[in-house]
Amino acid sequence: MLHVVMWCITAASTFLTYYVPHDSLVAQICNAAMVAIGSTIPFYTTAYFLIPRYLYKKRYFLFILLMGMLIIVSGILIMIMVRTVDHYFDPTKSIIAKDPAVLRYTINVFMWTAMIASFGAGGLKIMSDSFKLRRKLLEVENEKISTELNFLRSQI
Repeated sequence: MLHVVMWCITAASTFLTYYVPHDSLVAQICNAAMVAIGSTIPFYTTAYFLIPRYLYKKRYFLFILLMGMLIIVSGILIMIMVRTVDHYFDPTKSIIAKDPAVLRYTINVFMWTAMIASFGAGGLKIMSDSFKLRRKLLEVENEKISTELNFLRSQI
């Protein structure tokens, strides 16, 4: 449930950031939804695949390489998703910008979106795992103390 709320907030903040009063409201809502949906790919891939499989196993080079590839591919995919929605609502807008400067700018914006999702997931995953580990260590420590106390009581 927490994830649904987080992605709704992400879509809402995207909508509010890029809102243009004279453009179609439905198109802008769909674009914000596409950004949120597309951002789930780098987010969950980083949190549930890359970090446990590569970072935690100290395979740093592969982790960085795959993270970079994930960001590039996700950024381009999010761009295509958003531009397809734009094209659907306004057929005069092309999916892939014809002007190289506009295309570079658009790819850059969506790669940053993918990078933020990926790095955010990484930070949250590492923090979450750290808290779980600390809680587990505390439980083991308390259990050890309890066992030692019971042993000492049994000797008295």
